[in-house]
Amino acid sequence: MLRPWTRADADRLALWPPYPVPFERFDLGYRNSSREERDKAFGERDVIPDRITLLVDYQGNKAIALVALTEIDWDAPSIGNMGLRLSAAWCDRGIGTRAMRLVSAWCFAQGMKRIRFDVAGSNARAIRCYEKAGFAIT
Repeated sequence: MLRPWTRADADRLALWPPYPVPFERFDLGYRNSSREERDKAFGERDVIPDRITLLVDYQGNKAIALVALTEIDWDAPSIGNMGLRLSAAWCDRGIGTRAMRLVSAWCFAQGMKRIRFDVAGSNARAIRCYEKAGFAIT
C-alpha cells in the first residue's frame, strides 16, 4: 500500500537496520537522530511545493520503503527526480520491484507522463529492480 508519510513514520525509519557495505551511503540518518531532530526533519521535508513524500506498507508492516518525488512539474506533467529507499530488512526479496510498480502506477494515475530518477552506476541491485519494474536506462 502506498500512502502519504506521517510524523510517526520518521520514528519508524529510525528503527530501520543499517545498510550493509557497500550500500551504507544510502542510510537515511534517522537512526542516529533525536526525537527533536526527527520532528524538525518531518516538518521541513514537504514544505517545498514540488515535493511529495510517500511510504510503502507491506503485509501489515509499516514504512518498509520511503519514496521522495521531487521537482514535480504539474504542467509538463513530469517528476524530475524520484528517490526510493527500501529498508535493508526488505532488500533482495522482490519488494523493491513491487514498490516501484506501485509508485509508478500511482504517478501515472495522477497524470504524470514522465518519471526521471538518478541511480548510482555501481548500484546494480537498484538498476535491476528498476528494469524489472519496466524502466529503461536513458
